[in-house]
This record gives sequence, C-alpha cells and structure tokens, in this order.
Amino acid sequence: MKVTAWVGTILSVIGSFTVALGFFLIGYMAFLLGALAWCLVALDNKDYALFTLNVIFTSANLLGLARALGAI
Repeated sequence: MKVTAWVGTILSVIGSFTVALGFFLIGYMAFLLGALAWCLVALDNKDYALFTLNVIFTSANLLGLARALGAI
C-alpha cells in the first residue's frame, strides 16, 4: 500500500500544478486518479475520515473533468 500512497500523492501534486497552470483536462484526470488511489489506501487502513475526504475529492474531480470536457 505504500506504493499506492506515493502514487496517489504524486498524482495529486501533478494535478494541483496542472490545474493551477490552466491544463484542466490532464489536471483533473491526475487529481481523480490520485484521489482514487488514496481511497484504496484509506480503506486498507480503515481510515474512514481519509476515505470520506477522498470520495468527496473524487466527486469534485469528476465534476471538474466533466466541465473540462464540455459536458456541463
């Protein structure tokens, strides 16, 4: 799970900078994958606060991704 946690961290950092730089599509995709990775880590650790946070982040990233794709 340590590898998954680091993948989640790296993808989240990449997502934050790419969205900040205006590359929304790739940024939200990275954020989404990072949040999903952290959901797995949280479930494995039975850390339900972290899981809840990342489910909310996943939802926000799906919304951002839909907007970046022009779906909404």
